[in-house]
Amino acid sequence: MTNLLRRTLLASALAIPAALLSPLPALAATNLTFATAYAGGDGQIGQTMEKLKELAAEKSGGSLNVELFFDSTLGTERELLEALVTGAGDMSMAGISDVVYWMPEYFLSVPYLFESVEHVRAVYDGPIGQEIDQLMLEKKGLRTLAIMNRGARHVSSNRRIEHPADMSGLRLRLPENPLWIAIWKQLGVNATTISYNELYTALQTGVVEAQENPLESIVNSKFYEVQDYVVLTGHVRDVYKIQISEKTWARLTPEEQTALQEAAKEAALFGDGLLASSEENSLKVLAEAGTEVIEVDPAEFSDAMSDSKNIADQFLKPGLYQMVKDARP
Repeated sequence: MTNLLRRTLLASALAIPAALLSPLPALAATNLTFATAYAGGDGQIGQTMEKLKELAAEKSGGSLNVELFFDSTLGTERELLEALVTGAGDMSMAGISDVVYWMPEYFLSVPYLFESVEHVRAVYDGPIGQEIDQLMLEKKGLRTLAIMNRGARHVSSNRRIEHPADMSGLRLRLPENPLWIAIWKQLGVNATTISYNELYTALQTGVVEAQENPLESIVNSKFYEVQDYVVLTGHVRDVYKIQISEKTWARLTPEEQTALQEAAKEAALFGDGLLASSEENSLKVLAEAGTEVIEVDPAEFSDAMSDSKNIADQFLKPGLYQMVKDARP
């Protein structure tokens, strides 16, 4: 309710001219933290989070004030999600780390499982995605407000890689994910788990010699400064999630909940539209930095990981791998 409306209603009830009433104090805004482990700036994540902040304020009539935090300022991706679980944090923009940590049987980012962005969305917007969201809400109090398309993951390295055999013995950083570690070992890599906020230093000092992430992450985190090659393997397609603590959600008014839900979905759609231009810009930055971009045959890498289904079936909910395959649009 606006101050003007409050004054008018009060004046009507007391039969006092509204003009004679003193202005009422403005209602206090609801402050929400919205954090990510990724860098901000002009990329997809930075612009999307800024858009959500703008839309939330607009749709709530100024009631919602979203404060943005980038580049692990408030913690690593795991720490941010754990803060949402306890209610110590409000909102986060992350990958699908929630299932990695707490529901690994639903981890769908299996190399070469998805064939296209449309395939990814058919799964995450459909019954499988809805099941994951509901279980995460029930088990951990994490409410997913929206999902956003994410660029395919590629390998960056200080070793020239053109074929799967070139990866044998490669010291490859991977997230804390047993399934990925098992699958990548098919190529003979030496997998090392390192948190994202420590990855640049690990690459710089040679603790690891390669990593894999979307192009925007490679550029925004400046991995190209300490990597000679980017290899376009396109091995994983997945999404970003905009999530909120259920404890935070419960203290919002129904009007604020509606405003924030709409803001998140519109911001995610806005971010989807940025993806293609973001990847084009990333390739331009890499070229200007002198990083060699190597195009490879993804089918060759997929064939070299031919046991991925059997490995995935050991980790995933029974039948889920095939259900995802069958959800191709």
